[in-house]
Amino acid sequence: MKKSSSTIVFALAVFALLTLAPKLKAAGLVVSPSSVSNYYAGVISIQATGLTNGEMVRLERYLDANGNGTIEVGEPLVQSFLLVDGQAATVGGIRNLNIPSDEDGILNGQINARLNLANSPEVGRVSGNYLFRLSSPGGRFTAVQQNFVVTPVAFGQSVTGVVSSPSGALANAYVALLSGADGEFLLGTVANTNGAFNLSAPPGDYQVIAFKSGFTGNFASAPSVTLMSGASVTANVSLSSALFIVSGQVTDTVTSNGVPGVQIFMESVNGNYTLGFVDVSGGFSFRLGADQWKLNPSESALRVLGYLPSANSSPVVVSGNVSGLSVPVTKGTALIYGRIVDEQTNALAAIRFYGNDGGNLYKGDALSDTNGDYFFPASAGTWNIGPDNQNPGLAGYIVQSSQVTLAPGEAKRVDFVARRSTAHLIGQAIDAGGSPVSNANIGAINGTGFSIFGQTDGNGNFDLGISGGSWSLQLSGDDASQRGLVAPSLGVNVTDGINLSNIVYIVQLANRQITGSVKNSSNAPIAGINTFANASSNGTNYNANGTTQPDGSYSLMVFGGTWTVGVDNSPGSGLESRGYLSVPNQNVNVTSGNGTANFVAQSLAPPVGTFSFRHFARAGDFGNNLTPSPIFPVSFLNYGVVLNVSTGTSFPNPTNVFFTGPNGSGFNNAPADPNISGVDGSSAAYFSPRISSPSFGPGGVWDINYGGVLSRFTVPDPQATARLIVPVPTLSVSNDVLSSVVWSYRDAAGATLTGPPSFMSSIAVQVFDYDGTLSYSSPSLAPTVTQFAFDQVIAWSGVSVVRFNYRDSLTNSYIVIFRRNAPGLSAATRPSASQFATQLHGIAGQNYTIQISSNLTTWSSLLTTNFVSSPFAFTDTQATNQFRFYRLLQAP
Repeated sequence: MKKSSSTIVFALAVFALLTLAPKLKAAGLVVSPSSVSNYYAGVISIQATGLTNGEMVRLERYLDANGNGTIEVGEPLVQSFLLVDGQAATVGGIRNLNIPSDEDGILNGQINARLNLANSPEVGRVSGNYLFRLSSPGGRFTAVQQNFVVTPVAFGQSVTGVVSSPSGALANAYVALLSGADGEFLLGTVANTNGAFNLSAPPGDYQVIAFKSGFTGNFASAPSVTLMSGASVTANVSLSSALFIVSGQVTDTVTSNGVPGVQIFMESVNGNYTLGFVDVSGGFSFRLGADQWKLNPSESALRVLGYLPSANSSPVVVSGNVSGLSVPVTKGTALIYGRIVDEQTNALAAIRFYGNDGGNLYKGDALSDTNGDYFFPASAGTWNIGPDNQNPGLAGYIVQSSQVTLAPGEAKRVDFVARRSTAHLIGQAIDAGGSPVSNANIGAINGTGFSIFGQTDGNGNFDLGISGGSWSLQLSGDDASQRGLVAPSLGVNVTDGINLSNIVYIVQLANRQITGSVKNSSNAPIAGINTFANASSNGTNYNANGTTQPDGSYSLMVFGGTWTVGVDNSPGSGLESRGYLSVPNQNVNVTSGNGTANFVAQSLAPPVGTFSFRHFARAGDFGNNLTPSPIFPVSFLNYGVVLNVSTGTSFPNPTNVFFTGPNGSGFNNAPADPNISGVDGSSAAYFSPRISSPSFGPGGVWDINYGGVLSRFTVPDPQATARLIVPVPTLSVSNDVLSSVVWSYRDAAGATLTGPPSFMSSIAVQVFDYDGTLSYSSPSLAPTVTQFAFDQVIAWSGVSVVRFNYRDSLTNSYIVIFRRNAPGLSAATRPSASQFATQLHGIAGQNYTIQISSNLTTWSSLLTTNFVSSPFAFTDTQATNQFRFYRLLQAP
């Protein structure tokens, strides 16, 4: 009976637990508002409900091109995010509002996120129908979706037309208006099933372009329109079929994972263009024509995912199908944020910021919101950032850019104040025959590189608002060359409060031509590189610019005289960014006819060896214990770089190897340290000196002069502070023999880790004696190994330092040091009745004082030393008293 009773109770208990268990609800998705205009500046709220606490979900937005409410093959994935209940994206404790996250930060089974339409990639802002889709990466719930509509603002004037190819109209093509000198996307729409479109826009000058999968356009044939108030203009866009399939993946440079929801704009050296999208795995497959193409991920698409666009991208040569391409993108590890206001502290919304790092590795942009706040993802290093002064919202204002230096994981606030211009440059641009240069882009640049841009009207008149100082007035080189003109660079000095009026800016008619080619030493063409020609006439400097064609040829329109002709050698976009040495300029005389200047660029030497950082951190001391007491947080002491060379037979002396890093690195032609660098048979290792300011290495361009040969390394951000891990050891010592060590992992703040982080690739245990000599180093161990038994006898009394040397996925080393700061006296002998001898163990170079006492109360100093090797022999020749006590003090 008792057994039966027990069974019944057990069954009742199980039943009670089952009835109390929570039931999982179906996930829900609410998008509010569900319809906005294409000029909407507010927030789009996303609410996901019915989740488990801490659950991860994927939110996607598709463009429903045909408007049937179903996600179909070929309809672009405009945006894709992973959202986690209770987690918000922060850098340095600052919320990065670019990246959608759970804003409440609470584990409550729901996610409340926000999107900004203006932060979307270009196709994500076109007027049309969209579908939001919420799904579970683990398949826990059935995906749900919600409709979302972007409606066009009615401006009272419009551009209409048809998108077509030689085979007929192109249904559901995307159409966009570009404005300004840089062809900035203004607005767009989706054509109907007959390829017809209607774009309502403010009055202005625009270029009309269109996109359709499998087709490409050309900027030269894309129609340009002037839209007057109340007018309707027709502009048809023609696209060409593309033959070749180009496929690959957008990947994270650290994890190699695919990055979804990225729009890619493709432009060729011949002005062809198209646009495409990656799938949920980051993969893509586009059709392109035979040409040299650059694949540029949308800066807006990357910004909302926390990634940085590359400042340089090499063209892809397409002459057939191309597969296996990788478009790497790098996660921002730092953040620049702040606010832009006018002089009355009124917020300025929809102002775009641009910036680039000092190493010319990355660039980026940001957009101010309705509060004037902006959030700019960045990497460690020095960045130049400033607002786009061509933005209509800054008309009549001047805003200076700013330089910001960042550490990994740091968020730095930089606010901007837009101030009214204090003077104007007013005049007219005409050619040598007196005809106005109308509707051309014209700008002024001062000595700091700050520039203001504007446009001439139909009569060539211009008005540029500036401030006091020295300025250079310059017509756009592209506008000048397209019109057969040569533009001067006209210097002017401006005083605050005083306008310079009646400026006559005269451009010369181009009646001469300088042609040539830019090729490498193998006679292969170097396409898409900028070329220039400069000349002075009657005290005025003139400039002409051009770009090399696929065969390496170029043509510059000039006028009679002697011109200095050259090729762009700038680090970010010139020959060096293509892997070539700079070429010298040439003087060309075209007084009586056309001229020629050919350039041959020598390749930079391929990188010699491998480059890596060595970061050093002191984590704590053993004292008298076998487990040290780390002092958290642990930070870096200093860093160095190392060049390992494993090829060749003749290695230069370390004094002939020099290291130069990016700005702020602390390295400027620093020679290798001959004391620790050396050759070992068929390999050599060159170690730099250590630098403590900064205390960790910045990514960027590093140049190594290797015995007179320049070797260049483009080094990614090492993400050093985020990768600093502290292995905390516990030693096993018996009879003064160090036999083994076990360790656990903690982060730099002291939090215990359950295992090694994914970026660790190996770890080694190293032991140093009191002379600072490496006495033992274990083999490279897997990061998951957390114990090691020494295979040789190591006297614990002779150990001064135990350290861990681990490598990460970027091949950089992290050296975490634990010192045994317990010097001592040993091996006591009495050679004679008046002598006492002992040995002092300690760290070489450290000051120590030996003191004596006869009563353990009063002490006097016998010797202070900073011996060069350990142990140090000491003899007291006055030891006549048998009650004589000795102690050792560590001196400053």
